[in-house]
Amino acid sequence: MATVNEPKSVKAPHHRDPARRLRSGAWLLQRSWRHPHRLPAGWRSERFARSVDRTRGQLRAIHSLRALADSYARESLYLHPHGPAREADALSGWFTGSPLEVAYVTRWIELDGGRELHAWSTLCRRAVS
Repeated sequence: MATVNEPKSVKAPHHRDPARRLRSGAWLLQRSWRHPHRLPAGWRSERFARSVDRTRGQLRAIHSLRALADSYARESLYLHPHGPAREADALSGWFTGSPLEVAYVTRWIELDGGRELHAWSTLCRRAVS
């Protein structure tokens, strides 16, 4: 008797500990800003920057790390790898390359540090200057 295997459904990465993922991402991103060659080139595009900044604008309504992690847990269900992720080897493949994920990590940095950061394109320019 032959067994029929049903295909497995493919889901976006869902993280058991979203706060840990955001904290780790923040550490990697801040480290990358100190070493500009670690930033994927696609992350410096205008389109990517607009998308990151648009999402960061929406995330400004969130004022605690816990609330940000809860929101990220919900949103991460919809994350899909983005083009720049293929270039992200220097970031150990941590990021999906999604502007959404980068925006969450950047907002984590802001909340953790208690100060608002510049626009994404400015952060990348400063990183590469």
